Amino acid sequence: MRKGWLKGILPGAAAGIIFVLFLFLLNFGLPISILAGVAVYAGLALLTSGAPGASRTVKDMVSDATKEARAKIALIQNRALNIRQPRIRQDLSDILKIVRDIVQDYEKKPLETASFTNMNYYLDSLINIVNKYIELTGEEMKTEQVENVLAKVEDAIQSFKETLMKERGKILENDIYDLEAEINVLNKTIRTEGLQ
Repeated sequence: MRKGWLKGILPGAAAGIIFVLFLFLLNFGLPISILAGVAVYAGLALLTSGAPGASRTVKDMVSDATKEARAKIALIQNRALNIRQPRIRQDLSDILKIVRDIVQDYEKKPLETASFTNMNYYLDSLINIVNKYIELTGEEMKTEQVENVLAKVEDAIQSFKETLMKERGKILENDIYDLEAEINVLNKTIRTEGLQ
């Protein structure tokens, strides 16, 4: 069990903490914060993974990754109930809908869905952000600094939503191209065989 903890939770939690630290405390901005978090996640995932390819099938990896993502989705959905701001609750609801769709795409076509690579890392970061947001909005006395951080969190959630919408659009676009290619091949086959 300890090994599973190291493999799954440690890299995600550490990456989420680094992301929050870089974004909110060090004010590095969203792109730098994401890169720092991804670097920490990748490094720790490599360190805790053991032997590369140790008798794990793609199906096992997909199953593990999607189970982990679904658990994190449920956690975020549960935590979002504690958010008073309706727009933020709605943004989180929209984000989780898009993530569920991406998870389903990944289950159907794991090798074609490169966007899923960092999904659990992003969800870890989102969990940390939501938890901090809830904590800060619950403060009795809100300083200007707290208000500024809350505004940054709201902007980050909106930005994340927009990024996921674009990513989902790319996945759908690839599906459309695949379908169009299949239709073209079918039409050419029909014409070649003189059936049309």
